[in-house]
Amino acid sequence: MAQSLTAHFHQLRANIELACLPQSPRSLVIASPTARIDTVPVVLGLARAFVAVGVDAVLADGDCQRPLLHESLECPVSPGLVQWLEHDAATPPLQTTDEEDIGLLAAGAAGIDPLEVLNLARARKIHATLAQRAELVIWRVPALDTSAAGVLLASQADATLLAIRPGRMRRGAVLRAKRQLEAAQTRLIGTVLLTGAPARGARSQPGA
Repeated sequence: MAQSLTAHFHQLRANIELACLPQSPRSLVIASPTARIDTVPVVLGLARAFVAVGVDAVLADGDCQRPLLHESLECPVSPGLVQWLEHDAATPPLQTTDEEDIGLLAAGAAGIDPLEVLNLARARKIHATLAQRAELVIWRVPALDTSAAGVLLASQADATLLAIRPGRMRRGAVLRAKRQLEAAQTRLIGTVLLTGAPARGARSQPGA
């Protein structure tokens, strides 16, 4: 199972690289229509797939309502995105992790809407600054039905993937999420179909 899952993420990585031609992706957002979708396994799996081919990565948790990335990487929730924006610091408070060539920008807090500290101008600045610190930044963002912060961050990214779980969510929720991303002129390059139990499997479907 582990070997098969690794192969799926390498295939997904290749699909992303092809969709972003002629340039290599520098920033990627993993979005979800609802909070019932756990995108952490996708973020981690993709990061490991890129690192395996020599790309260093920073994982950024933009979900200050329900931060999770720091737990999976055994890091503190702060300092992170919230503190960076509140203090308007020039340098992002990146944390080192036990994963080789993977850094972390933690959420910085829990239980707050990222829109309390984030706007479009700041989203643009965040992407530009992080691009100087890593070859690839992969974002985990709030579910699109809970906060517009995910769309703000996706609007400044090179590419966005929408994670869905077939058969376990309403088609209307998926369509609304796609419309939100398209309205903001994000580069939605496809979907990630989560299969089996949460965090067990993923497969890619190119195209929106």
